[in-house]
Amino acid sequence: MRKTKISLLLVSSLWLSHATHIVGASPIEQRSTKHNDLPQPAWNEFAPLLGQSVEGPMVQRFVKKYHLSVGMHKGYAGDYSNFHEVPFSLLFRGNKIARIVVTISASALGDGKNPVYRGALPLGLQRQDKTENIVRRLGPPESRFKNDWLLYEKLGLWLSFNRKTNHLSEIDIDDPSR
Repeated sequence: MRKTKISLLLVSSLWLSHATHIVGASPIEQRSTKHNDLPQPAWNEFAPLLGQSVEGPMVQRFVKKYHLSVGMHKGYAGDYSNFHEVPFSLLFRGNKIARIVVTISASALGDGKNPVYRGALPLGLQRQDKTENIVRRLGPPESRFKNDWLLYEKLGLWLSFNRKTNHLSEIDIDDPSR
């Protein structure tokens, strides 16, 4: 399901499909738990990567420091990820970091071994937030689909929710200036 999700993100010109959160994740393979020992970046380390060259020193230092490697790479798009060990991926298009996907909470259908981001979230967001809490706090989004996701383009945030619990489950970070 993870590769399907990345494929959908890369194929869709607007990246409007978040399959894992809409239909739920399939049962997860056996995974190590060493991700609990890996360092995680502070939230403010993500945004400066947007628009940076995948070969540039800033991205390469981040990739090395946080144990990422090239996941899927097809043509001019791909990702740096380590799905089984870290809760974030750097998606790139045209040799530039275009989106950062951060897993906030475990999948409703997962086995509890998925790594999740442990750091403080931006804009006062909380892991237990539901769609309506966020709409009250941040105002109406530019776009939304039921209680599955909210898109705040001006903030560069795409917020996805666990369909079963309606809690925040993933934050995608985009460059709001693009």
